[in-house]
Amino acid sequence: NVPFQLEHYHDGVVGGADVDIVQTLKQAIAVLQGKTDPALNPHGFTRRQALLLVAHMTGDIHQPLHMGSAYIGANGQFVVPAKKTDIDAVNIYESRGGNSLLLDDDKLEAMSRPLIPGESKPLPPGAQKWPTKPFHSYWDSTVVDYAMRRTSTKTPERFAQKVIDGKPLVAMNTGDATSWPYQWADDTLAAAKLAYADVTLGKRDSQPNKRGEIEHKFALDMGPNYPVPSSALARTQLIKGGYHLASLLQTIWP
Repeated sequence: NVPFQLEHYHDGVVGGADVDIVQTLKQAIAVLQGKTDPALNPHGFTRRQALLLVAHMTGDIHQPLHMGSAYIGANGQFVVPAKKTDIDAVNIYESRGGNSLLLDDDKLEAMSRPLIPGESKPLPPGAQKWPTKPFHSYWDSTVVDYAMRRTSTKTPERFAQKVIDGKPLVAMNTGDATSWPYQWADDTLAAAKLAYADVTLGKRDSQPNKRGEIEHKFALDMGPNYPVPSSALARTQLIKGGYHLASLLQTIWP
């Protein structure tokens, strides 16, 4: 949940934590490298646990909204909090990684229909269609579906094979592998800026949740062509995530 406007992730950054994705990846990679210093593995990950975390989180860290988050000022504009205590839900609201930014789902479907080829994924059996879609969910799943449809593929396996056949040029990381999550984080912050480049905040709605806590949510509008560049960016990030994971594993186990 680092403010998307920032250029770099660093230890102690606003929105970061001792257990955030960068710190967890760094610790898991150190375990796979065979490093035994307890200070490098405060959670006591086993090698199996570390491998599972690396396989999952290397993909996660390339999703733009997993790294770059929006914070909203009292004036309804995106802002950058200087410190964690500034995020007080009075002067600055957090979007929870874009989960509090809501798209009109019918409007999104109507917008994407002439822009994205093929049919959208049907809802799973028993799933309910909601009138709004969190912006985070759009980047977790909707835009991935768009990217696959624009690549003329229907399964992750076919998508991966088509990408591999195309021999994409992906910049590889340098330095000790425990520093790579920092490099990935900075690269994904750049992608997050593109993800937020053509969206507009709307009205705030504040309602109590099931625990009686007040939740603040904001309407979000996209530019009329947003599904096209966002799906292209998602494709790029998916490719980077796969190739960076492969490079990491080959570096650890040459």
